Amino acid sequence: MSEARFPTGGVESGGVHVVVDASLRTVTLARPAKRNALNAAMLNGLREAFGSQPSDEERVAVIRAEGPVFCAGSTSPSELEAARSRSNRCCTPSGPTRCRWSRP
Repeated sequence: MSEARFPTGGVESGGVHVVVDASLRTVTLARPAKRNALNAAMLNGLREAFGSQPSDEERVAVIRAEGPVFCAGSTSPSELEAARSRSNRCCTPSGPTRCRWSRP
């Protein structure tokens, strides 16, 4: 998932699956065996999922999870902190989902 845009067919990276279909971007946490607990790979996957400005057609992003638990937290706080320290401008203390994009 190294490209900035995600094809309609979807892309998976680090336990995060992304599908863009017209105006809807669906991001799925995909580690149900670990109760979708965040690790560095998932944080990087989320960063990539929200790392570029959406196209003009995209209007809504939905974050969902596989399995009965949305997210059990993090597997290793120190691992997540190390991943955050390597982050781009889109990884805020609240995570990469708090990005603000301006529309022309």
